[in-house]
Order: sequence, then C-alpha cells, then structure tokens
Amino acid sequence: MIPAAQELGRTGPERDDTATFAAVLRDVRMRMRYTHDPLDAEVVKTPQFMIEESDKYGKEAMDCDDASVLLSSMLGALGFQTRFVTVAADPSRKGEW
Repeated sequence: MIPAAQELGRTGPERDDTATFAAVLRDVRMRMRYTHDPLDAEVVKTPQFMIEESDKYGKEAMDCDDASVLLSSMLGALGFQTRFVTVAADPSRKGEW
C-alpha cells in the first residue's frame, strides 16, 4: 500500500468516502506540476516514483495520465475501486482521442 495514501486515510473523518476522496485529490494536485510529455514519446511514471519525487522536490512534472494513475493508485490503496474511461475530446471528431 502507498504510505502517502495510508496517511491520508488516517487523518480524515471515519466512514466519509467523499472527504477521503477529496483529501486524496487535493494531495495529488499539490504534488503535481502540469507538464506535457515530449513530442516524440509517451512518458510513463510509476505512482511510487511520482510520490518520492514530489516528496523530495515539492512537485513532480506530470501530465493528465500520470495524475490519473497516481490518483487511482492512491484511491485503490484505500479500498476504492477505480477504472479508466477514455472519451473523445471533441464530440464532432468521432474516433479521435
């Protein structure tokens, strides 16, 4: 289990899933400095790496998929079921993601 998630789970109100989710989301946002991936590569980071780097440097360069993986991992460590859903960014351009 991710220690950062465990700590958040210990500090919030008991049996309040909404408050726990909000605390985890705030934590991920505080750790994140939004940065695009390089043009020619998709950078993939583990949740543990993102937590260690943000603990060390204050923020970690992440894009949307990095933050989604971190959020999902932390919530999973606290017993929440998560899943990823891909949606079209522009409904008029079906098939483009």
